[in-house]
Amino acid sequence: MLACQIVSVGKAKDAAANALADTYRKRLHTKITEIVLPASLLPHAAQRQEREAAAIRQAVPPGHRLVILDERGDNPTSPDFAARLQRW
Repeated sequence: MLACQIVSVGKAKDAAANALADTYRKRLHTKITEIVLPASLLPHAAQRQEREAAAIRQAVPPGHRLVILDERGDNPTSPDFAARLQRW
């Protein structure tokens, strides 16, 4: 069975986004673990980003695939994303 670990930085404050995420968690027929890392408090954005990226890399177990979801990245359709996950 596929296992999924979601690592995020900071707690989502948007109730609608949290509700949508809950809906998708229920749809997935897999074990999902979630890790919420604290947001960095460093003064410069580049420093915060590097610190948080290092924390995310450390949270991913060796041998696991790291998939980064970002609004500035690819925007695959649900079937395309599912196919990509299946290939992995």
